[in-house]
Amino acid sequence: MSEYQYYEFRTIDRPLTDRQMRELRAISTRAVISRTSFSNHYEYGDLKANPRDLLVRYFDASLYFANWLFLELAFRYPKGSVDMKALRRYAAGHTIEIRSTARDVIVTISLESDGESFDTADDGSSWLSSLIALRADIASGDERALYLAWLLDVQCGEIDDDAVEPGRPDGLGRLSPTLDSFVDIMGIDRGLIAAAEGASRVAAAPSARQVERWIAALDTDEHVALLSRVARGDGRVGAELMRRSRRHTPQQLSGPLRTAGALRARAESIAEARHQAAHQREARERARRECEQQVALGETRTPGVAAGRRAGWDEASNRLRRGGGTPRGPARCERTDTTRCSIRATHRRATTGAREEAQSAGAAQESRPVIVVCVSPIPTARTTCLGFELCRFETTP
Repeated sequence: MSEYQYYEFRTIDRPLTDRQMRELRAISTRAVISRTSFSNHYEYGDLKANPRDLLVRYFDASLYFANWLFLELAFRYPKGSVDMKALRRYAAGHTIEIRSTARDVIVTISLESDGESFDTADDGSSWLSSLIALRADIASGDERALYLAWLLDVQCGEIDDDAVEPGRPDGLGRLSPTLDSFVDIMGIDRGLIAAAEGASRVAAAPSARQVERWIAALDTDEHVALLSRVARGDGRVGAELMRRSRRHTPQQLSGPLRTAGALRARAESIAEARHQAAHQREARERARRECEQQVALGETRTPGVAAGRRAGWDEASNRLRRGGGTPRGPARCERTDTTRCSIRATHRRATTGAREEAQSAGAAQESRPVIVVCVSPIPTARTTCLGFELCRFETTP
């Protein structure tokens, strides 16, 4: 298999300038470059620059994929736009790396796979588009992506059994489409996510009313400063407001923090329960197919019984239709007993004929029940209702 590497970079907070685009073109003559992106793949050779340096200097997000099973997703944030202390709580293994420069914070999520984690048949060219919204989620204080990356460390055995989870963010049971893509691309075990979900609350963010109350409590000078930033096109204001409102909204843990070992054990029990449920579904489906085969085999061996049953049903239906519609009152009651007796006689004739035909065909070697459905008007509390009778006849030698 030939070597394959894919690089993609995106700007979010501001577009590239003409000078920056010329500098990037000098690095690669084959790359696809626009005001907001740079992408290229290599089957021989490599990018003539350090991708992490390109991220810091020009871009806000990057993705690198190599077909020797390595994936790296990175986001750049201006200092002050994220909570460094909260981010570092999740960097306990090899999946998450948090580093800072003089002006920026870089969050890197990487995976060196054993071939079972993500789909290596994909060339990675659509992954950054699916994952780029995670940058704003992290900036707004939504820690689910970081927690899922920590779970990947648990899954890969990078976290000791007695290590306590760094937090329990709400909303693990209702992932956004972006987080769903993150789980699929990184190959995170959904059974482990179900174990971590536990009694986690559904809501992943403060309610709109809580945010409004918190913003209303800010002083006038801060209101003016925030609106001025919005007017100048600062797209980071929304994420900043959500992050700050999370800090000021009372949050209660849905339970005590758990250890990595407890999460692994719970994931194993969930996997076993799902396996047993799947086995039971397969057994029920197999029994259903066998039952259908037995019924088909029985009708094949005694064709006269099936034919007689069909003929009886047809004649009974015709007689019922000839008996009239659904008249009300005494006229309906007068012919109820007559119609019912006539239909029963029809079924007796059809069943007797079927029994005789089955016996003459050699069915006497095996006693087999025959179910005949007799449809007849049965008197009820309201004489205008139609009832049904189920008659069971046995064919005997």
